[in-house]
Order: sequence, then structure tokens, then C-alpha cells
Amino acid sequence: MDYFGWLCMIGMPDGKDRGNYSSLLKLLMDTEFLWVLSRDENRAEDGLELRSLYEEETGEGCQNDGPCSVLEMIIALSIRCDQELMYDPEDENRADRWFWMILENLNLTGFTNKNFDEEDVLWILSQWMDRNYGHDGQFCPFFIPKVSARFRRMELWNQLNWYLNWRFGDNFD
Repeated sequence: MDYFGWLCMIGMPDGKDRGNYSSLLKLLMDTEFLWVLSRDENRAEDGLELRSLYEEETGEGCQNDGPCSVLEMIIALSIRCDQELMYDPEDENRADRWFWMILENLNLTGFTNKNFDEEDVLWILSQWMDRNYGHDGQFCPFFIPKVSARFRRMELWNQLNWYLNWRFGDNFD
């Protein structure tokens, strides 16, 4: 299995889903993850570390070089979320759940192969990475009503922590 296929298996273990979203996944892989806050460079580094993990797990060389892709960053963030924040020893390897949650929150799940619009997806990704979050949470992967405006200045890891606490823990009312 090549590196791209390995990443897709982590994010979408169901082969039917992967098939329905192959255009979106490919575009996420082909799009460089850019950050405006220096601390988000850590998310890019996590994404790049997946290349070594792939080589360790498969014994194959990773042909990817260059900057971190959006797909790599979201997969790495999903894995970190599962291992460090939402770990459940009875239900391991739920990175796909967190990956899907991020895609849903970015309103990317409607872009199946049948409804794929590359220009629209790239626009959403640029709004997100440039932190042009709408007051209603549009383009924010971790929207919390009445709080997410502060997220423009908060690194993604902290956004994720706040979001998970709000969604699954204490509510911020």
C-alpha cells in the first residue's frame, strides 16, 4: 500500500467511503498545509512525522517529500486527539472519528466525487488556514458558539482541546 492509501485508511477505514471521497482526499493530499500562527507549525511537524511512521509500519519507503499536506496534518491531528485527549482502551484507533469530525466541521463532507468542486474546496481550505472564521463558525474546524471568535488567535491544538471539552465534557454556557 502506498503512503497516500495508508493515510486514507487511517482517516476513512471504510473502503466505500474512501471511494466516494477519493477526489477530496487527493486534493487534501495535494494542498500544502499553511499556518498563520507560529505554534501551528507543530501540527505540520506532526503531519511530516507520519512519513516515518508509515515507513516503520509498512517497511516501505515513503516517496513523499516537501511540505506537509492538509491531509497529513488533519490525519496527524486526529491521531494525536485519539491518543492524547480522547483515549479509550476499549475502543482503540478512533482517529477516523476525529478526522470525520474535522471534515464535517469544515463543511467538506458534502464534496463526494459526485458533488466535487475543486474551486469550492480550495476556497474553504484557504479560509480555514487564513483563519477567516465566520462569526457563525464557518471555516472553523472546532466551532463553539460565543467562543470561536477567540480561536482566530489560538493555535489548532488549543482549539481542539476547548472544542472537545465543550462537546464531550463541561459546557461553556
